[in-house]
Amino acid sequence: MKNSVLLLFMVFAFSAKAQILETTTLASKGVKGKVNSIVNSYYEFVAEKGLQKSVIEIEKFDKNGNLISISRDELLTGNKYEYTYELDKKGVLGVEKIANGATGLNLRNTKYDYKKGLLATTTQVQGLITTVKNYGYNDKDQLIETEVVEDEEVKGVVYSERDEQNRIIKTSQKLKGEEVVSVISTFEYKDEGVNEITAETRATVNGTFFITTLTDKTTKLKVQETTKNLGNNQQSVLKHYYESDAQGSWIKSEVLDEQFGRSSLVLRKITYADGQTTGRTEMAPEDNRAQYFRQYSNVSVAINGKIVPATSPNLISGTDDYITYVSSINATVILKGYNKSSNHTTWHEGVIVSHNPEDIFWAGGPNYPTIFQKGLIVTTGKYRYDVGANSINYLTSQNKSFLAIKEPEEKPGLKKAELLEDNRFWAKMTDSTYVLVSKGYGVTIRKQLELDGGDKLILSYLGGADGWFILPNYRTKFDEGKPGDIHNTEYLEEPLKQLKERYPSINFSSIVYDNLPLNKYRLKTVDGTVVSGIAETATWAPDKQQVLYFPLTSAYYRLDGFYDKADDKEFANQPLTLLSKGEKSIYYLYNENKNITYFVEGRRLIKSNLGSRKLYADQGKYGAVVYDSTTNASYGMQYDLKGTTKIGPMKALSWNSVQTYIMKFEKGQWVIFEKGEGMSNYDYSLMDGDDVVHFYTNALNVVKAYRFKGFKNIEPGDFLPAEFVPDNEVASLATKLKVDPSKPKEKPVVTKAQPNTFKRIGTTYNLWDGNGEPVVDYLQFFGNLGSPDAYVRDTARSITYELKGYFTQDNIEGSSRIVMGPTDYKVLKWGDKNVAFFINGKSIVDVKRVYVKNQVDSEMWGEVIYDRHSGSTFLAEYPQKEGFYFGALNKLLADNEKTVLVKQKDGKFTLIVEGVIDKSTTFTVDIYQGDLIYVNNGTSQKAYRFKGFEKAEYLDLLFPEVIPQAELKTILNEIDTAKTKGGKD
Repeated sequence: MKNSVLLLFMVFAFSAKAQILETTTLASKGVKGKVNSIVNSYYEFVAEKGLQKSVIEIEKFDKNGNLISISRDELLTGNKYEYTYELDKKGVLGVEKIANGATGLNLRNTKYDYKKGLLATTTQVQGLITTVKNYGYNDKDQLIETEVVEDEEVKGVVYSERDEQNRIIKTSQKLKGEEVVSVISTFEYKDEGVNEITAETRATVNGTFFITTLTDKTTKLKVQETTKNLGNNQQSVLKHYYESDAQGSWIKSEVLDEQFGRSSLVLRKITYADGQTTGRTEMAPEDNRAQYFRQYSNVSVAINGKIVPATSPNLISGTDDYITYVSSINATVILKGYNKSSNHTTWHEGVIVSHNPEDIFWAGGPNYPTIFQKGLIVTTGKYRYDVGANSINYLTSQNKSFLAIKEPEEKPGLKKAELLEDNRFWAKMTDSTYVLVSKGYGVTIRKQLELDGGDKLILSYLGGADGWFILPNYRTKFDEGKPGDIHNTEYLEEPLKQLKERYPSINFSSIVYDNLPLNKYRLKTVDGTVVSGIAETATWAPDKQQVLYFPLTSAYYRLDGFYDKADDKEFANQPLTLLSKGEKSIYYLYNENKNITYFVEGRRLIKSNLGSRKLYADQGKYGAVVYDSTTNASYGMQYDLKGTTKIGPMKALSWNSVQTYIMKFEKGQWVIFEKGEGMSNYDYSLMDGDDVVHFYTNALNVVKAYRFKGFKNIEPGDFLPAEFVPDNEVASLATKLKVDPSKPKEKPVVTKAQPNTFKRIGTTYNLWDGNGEPVVDYLQFFGNLGSPDAYVRDTARSITYELKGYFTQDNIEGSSRIVMGPTDYKVLKWGDKNVAFFINGKSIVDVKRVYVKNQVDSEMWGEVIYDRHSGSTFLAEYPQKEGFYFGALNKLLADNEKTVLVKQKDGKFTLIVEGVIDKSTTFTVDIYQGDLIYVNNGTSQKAYRFKGFEKAEYLDLLFPEVIPQAELKTILNEIDTAKTKGGKD
């Protein structure tokens, strides 16, 4: 039977159509064009190792494209062979020689003889054995018989039957000693689209097999081969895949066994006659093939036939597929059809979609995407902003974004995210709105300006600071786009420089304004470009002028003569005075340097506290901290009351939770400011190396400490933020510095004097109380408030004294009096609009404030103040005009409900709840017996009666009475009855 198999393969070694045996041609090898050589790398499956390189062949061709030699290196066995082919002038093969590639020893020679153009005989000599094959033909020159003779002994004959197209339809053989001819194979042919189907029934000693082969009719390359054992119905399917170069020659061929994985791979490198090279011989990541085998919860993943570790699979939403990751080759793999069956009998297809561990994938809808990396679902460090049906997604681990876009015909499946370096986008939200998005968050658009040509210039608040952007071609994209469209922005690192390069005709550094009727204005560049949209709104300044901040150049301007022109006419191209450039925050001295105000990015600080100290004894230079209670931020500055500079920079101080800072004086002295107020007790404020440590006792009588690092190395007028000393280190630090902060420090003895007096000598003073006892502990000096008198507070007893005429002379003795005790409520107003509030004798800065009277023609202004610590509501009234005022802060009868109603004109009103104007829309109101009945149907479910509403005057304050539910029902019924009758109660 061995001879039978041998003869069978000898027959099939020749083409069914070729009776003149020529050497292998380029066309028969699937190569198009003339080549010099082909290098083939054969890979085959090795148990436990997967696909391994097994053979390297180097084929060389003559100028006519005929094969003339092969160098074959069998890597797994170590054998090497050299094949040479001798051709006649017509390219017909005459002799084939095979030699040992290592020793040069000849192994086999085969001679080809022809008769009338047909191959008649081949004589093969291998060692001592000579094998002769004699070929017979019919009258159509079709090969129908091959006789095999070995050492002059006939071994057998193979017969072929052919159809009109010279295709074999049956092969059979008769071996030596056999009386009958046995059929080996029968063949049937049919066309099926682009493929030709060959169906072979083959008889072997192991049974009968049905073999179906699909061949591409264009390329003549085998596509698929299915072998079925007719005895047990077992079946194997081999699929052939090819990749071709630009010439159309295949450079990669692989065979996949659906049951056992890939069985072979051929990579080849072709060198064409013109020197061009295509293909390769080494496997690359894209050559890897994945398969998987599932038995319920147990999953095996194979790469090139080798089982490898992989992550636990995750569902790709909307499909039956799962995703996993193979770390050994950095491969992300889709397990196709994973959910279709939980108990496999064959290996299933896996698709490698990436060999980059940084790649990101997503599945599902753009508004609810599931994001994958390395086969795992990304659950943290991701931020999404939905724009219509699409979304902008930001990943902190990559510091990159990707867009999830809904396709017109959405197909479920895994999508690779295109990671973008720029994390800033703009998107059309509706037909009239757009949004700016950075790192997955919507960004506040502070200012915007549409330029000629349709670009838009944007100022936004980004990452704690302002950022300038250009939206290129904004107008066209917005008008012609649809909601959900997403576009890139251009971030301006150097706004002025980049804008000048992009729009050379616009001079953003040279600004004028048009004074318009009705106290309005238009800001523009000297070339006429209107830039009001990117400027802060002008603010009334203490010198009766308008001050405006232009963020693009960080410049403050004064609108000269704004109030001097007739208010019913337009005055074009009015000049601006540059007050400051390059500073976002400035101070503004006025009233002959007696008063000061402040601007931060064009916003004038109203709700603020100022603490200042003289830096040098012989100069008028001061250092100061101003605390803005609206934003809980502090700013440091230096100004000279004896100088000519009225406007200077303020520096935003490093934020800390207690808004506490130290400022250095000359000779290494210091002052500590807390929310703009200078601390009074420095008994345990001392140096620790280069730092200052300040011990204090909190309201619970617990000793705490601040540390101001690097104090020794800063200059006078510089500031440092407080850092908390950890509670568990305070005691050991006090021991190290040899202090006991829990005990009051002994003071120099000051003798008794006349009651209620003070004595000033230069920059120091002494104060005596109503008993003539000196007040020396915990004094806080308010500084110059624009009054000839000074005010000083005993912080331990919450008593404030007025020192009469203190600022009239450097050396003076005068009278003092208590102006505020520990149970008093006061309002202090100084300068233009500087206001402070005192509750129970202590300064309170984090109150909520609502103006209830601030009309220009009002002599007295009023505010409703809410103190969250005490839960009390107050009315503060003080003169509008500049100057000093110290008066009562009136507590309102509103503690229970924390609500005040302010009557407005035309029967309207403003409701203030806990110091904030109530803007709810879920309420109803009615008039009942002259009172206002207010019912909030929202979350609060409050019902109030404000008595005397109809008779109350404009801006009168009314307080609520809670209406019980039973009474409310009766009142509402009476109101409804009156409305039905058309009457009025």
